[in-house]
Amino acid sequence: MNVKNSKKTGGVKPVTRIDIAPDQLVAEIRKRAHEIFLKRGPGPGSDLDDWLKAEREVKEKYGIKI
Repeated sequence: MNVKNSKKTGGVKPVTRIDIAPDQLVAEIRKRAHEIFLKRGPGPGSDLDDWLKAEREVKEKYGIKI
């Protein structure tokens, strides 16, 4: 993540920079969720948990905070 000194606050201000297009982001989340599913093994009721975990991991990878 890029940072920029802020003279007004006397601290460092994080600069959010997304290096991935939205459709590519979704594709990467989908791929990671599938990897999590395969590692965990098939079972009902965990698809949302897999997706949310993948979404957190991928967003963290790109420094996306929402």
